[in-house]
Amino acid sequence: MSPAKSCVRPMDLDHDGDLDLFVGGRVMPGSYPQSPPSYLLLNDGSGRFTDATESLLPLLKNLGMVTDAAWIDLNEDTFADLIVLGEFMPISVWINKQGKRFEEATNQYFKNVESGWWSKLAVADFDHDGDDDLIAGNFGLNSQFKASESEPISMVYSDFDSNGSIDPILVSYVQHKPYPFAGRDELLDQLFPLRKKFTTYAPYSEATLSDLFTPTELSQAKRLAATELRSVYFENQGKQFVKHILPPEAQYAPVYSIEVLDYNHDGHLDFILAGNQSAIRIRLGSIDANFGQLYEGNGKGNFRYVPQAESGLSFTGDVKSMK
Repeated sequence: MSPAKSCVRPMDLDHDGDLDLFVGGRVMPGSYPQSPPSYLLLNDGSGRFTDATESLLPLLKNLGMVTDAAWIDLNEDTFADLIVLGEFMPISVWINKQGKRFEEATNQYFKNVESGWWSKLAVADFDHDGDDDLIAGNFGLNSQFKASESEPISMVYSDFDSNGSIDPILVSYVQHKPYPFAGRDELLDQLFPLRKKFTTYAPYSEATLSDLFTPTELSQAKRLAATELRSVYFENQGKQFVKHILPPEAQYAPVYSIEVLDYNHDGHLDFILAGNQSAIRIRLGSIDANFGQLYEGNGKGNFRYVPQAESGLSFTGDVKSMK
């Protein structure tokens, strides 16, 4: 197994009395944004695990850059189903067919393909209707990056300079045209052949993606896209998750940790968001406006941001986990 894993989620997926594992693959070292396989491991009852991915869910081998996952019995057949999210990935749903195999049901449970830079997933019944809802942490809106269905933020990658390594090109839209996000010096340090094409800054400043590469090069390249950067509450309405954007404060920074609790003991679930990202390019600046955010639930799926002076939270730095 590749060493770069993001999460391990235990569940007795085949009802044999022991805990099996979903193991999420995160990145291929030195080959971003290529992703390693994710796995389903079956427990034989003595603590030994067998790789059952090929028989249960072979698509896990190429699922993407997984950041988190959760087990939920969505169809109420007593067998836990799998929800997975990740970077440049949609939130995907996999229905457990009595521990024998998994079938994808993403389109059944999500009206739209919710592809994002998803980073964290929390599961709880926030609206007291007897089923589990989702809080999905994302990158947020407090940066230069913007994304939508019509103008996604994309990653185009290939070995453009034929040196044996992957060249990832981040692409964002400016005035409805796709431009490389990297500046000239940054990109040309990676792709030496382009130095002959862009000898000065002026032509590079106007170059779109199609100006950088030939149609053949672009057709051979692979692409990933994100259309949603906001953190979201997905209300489970039985047969479908309904999307509700979390308050503006939740979009101040990337979310890497979510803690569900009833902080005021009113019988309704609340949650805390934490995150931030300081290990980032200077031109972007630190995205660190989340000091620990408390959201008070009313038991109906609505959440109020509790100001810092009221919540008493004062986190600093990049938070990856909390309890």
